[in-house]
Amino acid sequence: MEKNLVKRIIDAGGDITPLLIPANLTNGTGLMNPSIMVKDGKITVIIRHVNYTFYHSEKKLFQHPYGPLTYIHPEDDIHLRTWNWYCEIDDNFKINKYHKVDTSQFDVYEPLWEFVGLEDARIIEWNNKLYLSGVRRDTTTNGVGRMELSEIQINENGVKEISRVRIAPPNDPNSYCEKNWMPVIDKPFYYVKWANPTELVRVNPNTGTSQTVHVSNPISLPRDLRGGSQILPYKDGYFAITHEVDLFKSEEGRKDAVYYHRFIVWDKDFNIIKVTPEFHFMNADVEFSIGMAEYGDEYLITFGFQDNAAYLLRAPKISIENFIDSIDLPIKPKNRQPIDTLDMLLFEYLNLPNDEYTNFKLGYYYHSIGQTASAVSYYLRAAERTNDDLVKYECLLRAGICFDSQGCRNNSVEGMLQHAVSIMPHRPEGYFYLSKFYERAQKWAQCYFIASLGEKVSNRNPTIKLKTELNYPGFYGIMFEKAVSAWWVGLCEESRDIFRYLWEKEPLDTIHRQAVENNLNQIKGWKN
Repeated sequence: MEKNLVKRIIDAGGDITPLLIPANLTNGTGLMNPSIMVKDGKITVIIRHVNYTFYHSEKKLFQHPYGPLTYIHPEDDIHLRTWNWYCEIDDNFKINKYHKVDTSQFDVYEPLWEFVGLEDARIIEWNNKLYLSGVRRDTTTNGVGRMELSEIQINENGVKEISRVRIAPPNDPNSYCEKNWMPVIDKPFYYVKWANPTELVRVNPNTGTSQTVHVSNPISLPRDLRGGSQILPYKDGYFAITHEVDLFKSEEGRKDAVYYHRFIVWDKDFNIIKVTPEFHFMNADVEFSIGMAEYGDEYLITFGFQDNAAYLLRAPKISIENFIDSIDLPIKPKNRQPIDTLDMLLFEYLNLPNDEYTNFKLGYYYHSIGQTASAVSYYLRAAERTNDDLVKYECLLRAGICFDSQGCRNNSVEGMLQHAVSIMPHRPEGYFYLSKFYERAQKWAQCYFIASLGEKVSNRNPTIKLKTELNYPGFYGIMFEKAVSAWWVGLCEESRDIFRYLWEKEPLDTIHRQAVENNLNQIKGWKN
């Protein structure tokens, strides 16, 4: 079992680049499961953007109220929505152009199921036409999944879907969910529908019918081999990346999962020759690859990390061949310097994937650029890999702030802040953020309770500082929240006294001074 394939490939001369779309276009929610294509030296990537943040407590230390593995979508929208972004890659392997794929010509109906959009779309070129092929589950009331083939057209104004064909499975028209069919890039409209035993199917792009043309003998493996990347020519046959899922229940009976990947090699007739040992890309329990392309003497492999972040791995062909053949990869000195801070932090993470401070720094950087879903993944990893309560506390506070910035995720905000307070009940920051959260929700009794508790038990001026600056004004912030909530629970005299004290005694920042003044001016019996 290889837990950190990316590190192994980088040590053999490879490279990795984060794939980002500006957070102001995505609300910071998940970027995941990119697919990749190379044509005439130009690299194109399709990135799946979702309206949720994936939450996975790998070590079960900080489970969400909904369980160790859950999808944090807006609380006023139960749908898990997907949009696809067409991206072009520059010479530094960074995204330099991006367009959301316009599907308006065909998305003219109300979704009938909670999963909305074309999921895990592989990009392929067949017969000089550009296609996206993934699964859609929103056309029936019970979520029947079918692979679809969508032709896209690119012009100076963007990227538009111009045709859509829903593919019927070849042998079982009543199957519930068909997904992750792997397109064969040099055999137009051929897919590997199932990997073990390998089932090769041919699709009619006009009618959407399909026909099984080959079924291989199965090989013995502990789990089902499921689809992954596109299928590329390899030596005298083909190869691809597959995935497996170990689905299980937590002790409380809630859903959990671990994903694994392998390379699979076929002969030219799609009989299985070899599968590699299972691997993780970057040491996480949930990762997923749906993209691989040939680029000179490299393979470009794209993958998602915990449904919250997307990456592009550049792997020398010899490194992949050696891995497939179980040959130790030679270590080559890495000459390229990191292009930016995120590159540097990612390299540091790959060397120390279980180090709490490395995970925290990566989470903090993602947070600083608004990529809050990615930030949550690394904050949670840091919190579950440290014995330092202060690190746990700060990570959970920041995870709560990330959910808060995404909007309409109150249960998750509240849960993260409560976790933080329970870890370090004598620190003031958690009480401030939690009471402020209740104030905004107009939950006045809860706000008063938390602010009062924080005032009584927390340290006004902790001697040990947090690693980063939070938007915490100081201890008077807790007192302010107590004053506001006291008024609304009927403790008007107490509210008046606290506001008067804050006005006269505390060095308030501009925002709080103005708020205190406004409140005092509205309270009878106060003379300014």
